Amino acid sequence: MKSIKMVLLVLAIAFTGALSATTNPDGLEPNVLANEITALLKNPEFRIAEDLKANVTFMLNKKNEIVVISVDTESEQLESYIKTRLNYSKLKEGLVTTTKTYKIPVRITIV
Repeated sequence: MKSIKMVLLVLAIAFTGALSATTNPDGLEPNVLANEITALLKNPEFRIAEDLKANVTFMLNKKNEIVVISVDTESEQLESYIKTRLNYSKLKEGLVTTTKTYKIPVRITIV
């Protein structure tokens, strides 16, 4: 009887640890965030000759706005475009409970 209780206790602790590791403390799903950023960056107003890539580092403030920290890219035009479109844009979804830095890759391709 004692060993059954011990096994159940170990399983409960393991299950609780695994469950807490998979939940997002911000209450914001990564797919929701990616979809909203994709919508904000749609339809660039400039022509591109080749695919452009950037790594964007940003935070979300208490007003649920994106604050761009840095844009790592070789294209100054892309950097300016991302900063203009994203900086202080308010997200439609999600409640931010903590201040966290996010990194997201951005790729603009020729259609």
